[in-house]
Amino acid sequence: MKKFYLFLMGVVSVGAIQAQSFTNSTNLLPTGYNSGGCTGVVDMNNDGLDDIVILDQSTDLKIAYQQANGTFTVSSFGTVSGTEQWGMCIGDVDNDGHKDVLSGGYYDDVHIVDINGPGDFSQDDYAWASIFMQGTNLADIDNDGWLDGFSCHDDGHSAILHNDGTGSMTDGAAMMDLTFYPETNGNDNSGNYGSVWTDFDRDGDVDLFIAKCRQFIDDPYDPRRTNILMVNDGNNNYTEQAQERGLVNLQQSWTSDFADMDNDGDFDVLLTTHSNTLEIYANDGAGYFTNVTAGSGLELAGFYLQAKMADFDNDGFVDLIHAGGSHRFFHNNGDMTFTQVNSVFQNNDTMHSFGVGDLNNDGWLDVYASYGDGYVDPAMANDDQIFINDGGSNNFIYFDLEGTISNKDAAGALVEIHGAWVFKFAKYAMVKVMVSPIKANVILVWVLLQVLIML
Repeated sequence: MKKFYLFLMGVVSVGAIQAQSFTNSTNLLPTGYNSGGCTGVVDMNNDGLDDIVILDQSTDLKIAYQQANGTFTVSSFGTVSGTEQWGMCIGDVDNDGHKDVLSGGYYDDVHIVDINGPGDFSQDDYAWASIFMQGTNLADIDNDGWLDGFSCHDDGHSAILHNDGTGSMTDGAAMMDLTFYPETNGNDNSGNYGSVWTDFDRDGDVDLFIAKCRQFIDDPYDPRRTNILMVNDGNNNYTEQAQERGLVNLQQSWTSDFADMDNDGDFDVLLTTHSNTLEIYANDGAGYFTNVTAGSGLELAGFYLQAKMADFDNDGFVDLIHAGGSHRFFHNNGDMTFTQVNSVFQNNDTMHSFGVGDLNNDGWLDVYASYGDGYVDPAMANDDQIFINDGGSNNFIYFDLEGTISNKDAAGALVEIHGAWVFKFAKYAMVKVMVSPIKANVILVWVLLQVLIML
């Protein structure tokens, strides 16, 4: 097998707070594309350069490979489906060192495109997992060294795809009981929108959080809109503990993200909702959460389709961007508060979705943005855009990780850096750098790992 390297980026020095700026550099692409809902940025071919994964028209898979000279060469990988895709994620399903693409839409099967390089690919379609897909991801659920799939279902039980050790998927329903609540009084365990696999309690195994949002269900206590936190006991036995841990918010939750917002060594939670504002929850260090949204600067309502936390100015604290019916950029002040920075991404329309990565290999995170109508319909009058980070004076550092006993993607890796640094906005002399399984969120390191789009 080819060797695989997982690239991470972080910062080991900080400067003054700055309003990060970006330059529209869409001219780097040879032609225009219209992604609609799903986009991704990740190193597809293991050359150390981030590439762009595009679902043009929400159906046609293309990869824009970043070249050493700063340009992009685009290869086509066929039409994934005749139906618009609602969810997509990327990971090395067959452990061959080249990432593959999983996607699905409205009851059109779950698709996995096995990619070996330009012009060398095949596709598997799993009819037994045909659902109304929302958020989807890849994680080594049973810790056997192979990435499995988890796809949220809008209308019922979600789908688990178990990797058989060759890159092919079998029905993984036996891996976890997905009947979270008794199916009485209309409850059918539907409303599964955004999912995250993460070791939020730092006990060495992956846990599962599902943001729940069942449209047209107004009762805040209806289980079809009650968030789920499946806590792993280390033996792949799961217990639902969202209420106990403080992550049931009685809102129409849409997506979530786990990141260390205050650099205290644990993962906090960002939630988007359709019935309230952005919300953030502080981890107490033992895996229990408190809503600290009040006074955070994030008390803004909106039609959120995607939100992500990443360190765009390399100051050591994760910032926040969201897209959907509006888009905003928030700078992390280092104390669980955020300052909105206006007019960061200049374009004629509202950003619909986005992918984050280093698209010019300079150590600063850039954004690939798509524009849409409704949920996944592309805006044909507004092509996808590349926004290149203008950078600054802060530094960065790269790491290479390769799974040996674990999966080649090193999904689930955790890195800690200990040193004598003292940050201007932190009180800690020991800096921990943590990689959350699947999600690209860290204290001081950003991980080019998987791409999770939650629509």
